[in-house]
Amino acid sequence: MDPVSLELVGSRSVTKAHIGLPWLAITGTDPESVKLDSADQLPGLEGNLEAAFVAERETWWSLGRKLFAQPTGDVSHAAACASFGSDLGLMLAWVRLVSDLTVSEKNCVVICDDPWVYRALAALPGIRAKTPPNMFVPELRYCVRGFAARLKNAIRLAWTSIKTHGFVSQVQNKKGALIVYAHPQSRVDGFDAYFGDLLQVEPELVRLLHTDGPLERANELCADGRSASLHAFGNPFFALFRLPFVRWRPVGLVTSAPHLWLIRRAAVLENSGAGPALNRWQLHCQDRWLDRAKPNAVAWPWENFAWERGLVRSARSRGIRSIGYQHTVVGPHHFNYSPNGNPDNHESLPDQIVCNGPAYRDDLLAFGNPIDRIVNGGAFRFKNSRQQRFDPKGPVFIPLSANLKIAKQQISAARVIDRSGRKALLKPHPMYPIGITPEQNLEVTDVPFERQENISVMLYTTGASGLEGLLSGVPCVRLRLPDQISIDVLPEGVATPTTTIETVVSTISSVPMIEPLQWSNIYSSPDYDLWRQLLN
Repeated sequence: MDPVSLELVGSRSVTKAHIGLPWLAITGTDPESVKLDSADQLPGLEGNLEAAFVAERETWWSLGRKLFAQPTGDVSHAAACASFGSDLGLMLAWVRLVSDLTVSEKNCVVICDDPWVYRALAALPGIRAKTPPNMFVPELRYCVRGFAARLKNAIRLAWTSIKTHGFVSQVQNKKGALIVYAHPQSRVDGFDAYFGDLLQVEPELVRLLHTDGPLERANELCADGRSASLHAFGNPFFALFRLPFVRWRPVGLVTSAPHLWLIRRAAVLENSGAGPALNRWQLHCQDRWLDRAKPNAVAWPWENFAWERGLVRSARSRGIRSIGYQHTVVGPHHFNYSPNGNPDNHESLPDQIVCNGPAYRDDLLAFGNPIDRIVNGGAFRFKNSRQQRFDPKGPVFIPLSANLKIAKQQISAARVIDRSGRKALLKPHPMYPIGITPEQNLEVTDVPFERQENISVMLYTTGASGLEGLLSGVPCVRLRLPDQISIDVLPEGVATPTTTIETVVSTISSVPMIEPLQWSNIYSSPDYDLWRQLLN
């Protein structure tokens, strides 16, 4: 079939001639600027975009192997195929979706204000493109903003390194260590949001705080006498004189158009903040800690991110056992959990990968992780609670995503539910708060789901909340979006209904009651003997 000619325009180039034609707007295009009838928007966009995202995972892995192998690839989220940390996979999905449309029977208008994605789409056969949006101005603006962000953070990190140095002695000469994020639910009594009571059960363990934790939180947790921030091991002069100039710099022609434009976009966006510099600081601090503390083993919440691959290589070169503990959930969209994106394949994987339970063991194996490295250590974060929280008369519980772009659309869905006369209960993410104005049937809570009662339906997008709901007997619905991917985290064989903002009221009104998901099919109780064996 010959390619159908699709018209690619910016939102300002939409004219009366486009009225009545099917259309779609690429991520990054302001919906308010699209002066076309929403009834003409291409139907099924949410599901088709997600299907294209999954179909492009091999492409992303292939690009990731090339990019991560480059000199600065070890500080990039895109090069690590991090589904939640980078939107490169989403942009690959858009290119695939539009490419598929060019060989369909349907003409449509593709509206795109993103200068890099516009050029990537214009390179496709079957596309009629007008003059692309200006790229020089946004690249210059992002460049200036990025340097300012790196300089600001360099000063902050140098100061934090100096102020936390006094805690270094608390984590010296210990056999086993945990690297953790400074989660709000972690406590000074040794309870940790990621490793539960393992620090309390094993008094010889020490806790190292990831460098994403602020100084104030580090001071709070380090008061336990057995914790320290990794900031304390960093060199302040390294922070001040190296970090302002750290960028992710893809070099050489690693691919051809249209992917070349998407890689350029990913680099510009990552370098527009302090992300690459913060990754370089984490790598610097953890290497200096390994040299100084010389633990026998180190464990951390594992997601196969860039800093973790560096930790594995550094630990192995020093004869230190590396133990990656599955970070909350693994789902079909978590491409970063696969070694297929690692340029050195299994070499960047931990010596031991500890999963939460039988379902996730299977998922990790399906992603290509070697069976001889995977053990089941049980779940610290997810307890086997038999309490059912379902109440058909209760509110719709909406846990907001850590992705603020997704969270804003969840709030829009909540307002649709509110206008229908049904009560919606919004729970902001604890680490990524967002301002919300309550309405008549829309309330905001800081009470997590495990302490909620009488919930009729959970409307979720990303994170482990959907699984928590199913385990408690609460019907769950995953909200799909027309310009973002709601990262599916459910294990193989577990599924929930999906909906869109437009259909959310009818979907949640017709979702059937469910029996609680069998906890032992997903998770296992913590195996303390195994953890002692691994960490000692």
